[in-house]
Order: sequence, then C-alpha cells, then structure tokens
Amino acid sequence: LSLNSGLTFICGYRGHGKTSFLNNIALNEVRRNIALQTGKSVLYFSYEVDKRRLITDLLNTYVNDPELQRTKTPIDAIHSYFKGHGGRFFSSQTRADGRSHYDHFLARKEEFSRDYLESGNLIIVDENYKVGQLLEAIRYYLSIYTPSIVCIDYAQLIYSEDYSRQRTEEIKKVVNDIKDFANKEG
Repeated sequence: LSLNSGLTFICGYRGHGKTSFLNNIALNEVRRNIALQTGKSVLYFSYEVDKRRLITDLLNTYVNDPELQRTKTPIDAIHSYFKGHGGRFFSSQTRADGRSHYDHFLARKEEFSRDYLESGNLIIVDENYKVGQLLEAIRYYLSIYTPSIVCIDYAQLIYSEDYSRQRTEEIKKVVNDIKDFANKEG
C-alpha cells in the first residue's frame, strides 16, 4: 500500500473496521520503518476521533493482549487506566511469560510512547482542517519529516473552503484536491 506514491481509499459502512484497518497499516508501517532504519515517519491526521482516543486505540492494537481485561474488552481496561484507575480492571491472571497483564501493558505502553510517539516515528495531527488547510499542513510536515505514508481518517469528515449544499459534490472536490496534491507532491 505504501511502496509507491499514490492514494489508497478504504471504504465501507460505519462500524466495519476501516479505522482499525488503517491503524494496523500505520503501526505496521512504523514498525517496518524502524526495522529497516529508514528514518521515515508515519503522518496520521485524525478527523474521526481526538488524539487521546486515537492514541488509546493505537496502543490497544500495539499491546495486542486479548486477555488484558478483567471485564468487557481490552480497550475498556486501557481507558480505565488513563482515567486514573491503574490496573484495577486488568486481568489478574498471569501471562504465559510470567508477567501480569498490567505489567505487560505498562511495558508495552512505555515502548509505544518511546519508540513511536516521542521518537517522531508516528506523528498524530489532531486538527479538523478544511481541505486547503489540510494540504498546507501536509506540505508543512513534508518539509520537516519524511513520511513513508500519510493517513487521513476519514475523507467524509473533511470539508472544503467552498462549502456546498451538495455534500456529494463537496466530497468529490475534497477527494480530487487530495489526489491532485498527492500527484503534485509525489
């Protein structure tokens, strides 16, 4: 998906995993960049959720521990951690590696923060730019970083500076503006 310049759109109904798929692509691209020592970053613009929620979702995918939670889902345990509940909602069972699920989470959280976020390997931009502003922001980040991929979640939430009552036409303009920009910038 990211070997050549171009655009890839992930389309589908709400709740069918488009964002989860994009998150996996972004995390795997960061991991690949680190392993190959490319010096490249992943640039992620999120329109659907705020930066805190996106980081939590990415961290959940990164930790990849389906037995993490005591009740509900792993993401609930991670949310409770960030709400100040510590390991209260984490599974009390010992993992196969002898660590608790909470200790495993803390170690993976530290790795994620250090190797992905603080290192600049993953840049998350939490601004709801209109399409012209978005393209200027991407141009700005291109001048600072060398991204291997730019992720935008998601196109239907991007508006044009030329507001249209015909949302279908406005989306078409937004997507064409992004396509033209990608072609121009390579």
